[in-house]
Amino acid sequence: MSTMIRKGSDSSDTAHLVPCAKSSTTRTMKAFLEKYKGRVMFGTDMGSDKQMYLDWWRLLEMGDQYMKGRIWWPYYGLELSEAVLKSLYRDTALKVLNFK
Repeated sequence: MSTMIRKGSDSSDTAHLVPCAKSSTTRTMKAFLEKYKGRVMFGTDMGSDKQMYLDWWRLLEMGDQYMKGRIWWPYYGLELSEAVLKSLYRDTALKVLNFK
């Protein structure tokens, strides 16, 4: 998984993150999500199919070394910590949407 990150993301409240499937930079993506866990939240425009969510769950939560991707390249699991996952799935959205 590789990322494109806008310059200056350390000083900004938000960062633009575009994940790409490449095993050589999976650690980079994991480190980014750990560092900015309070500023990144899960979102998708891929519909609401159950299999799509299962695939994202596997990518974010599992440490699988090879997963068949949507096209020809493989995906590699990030195995994110509980704290990062909670922030990614819930806490950041609560903050952004101003829920208490």
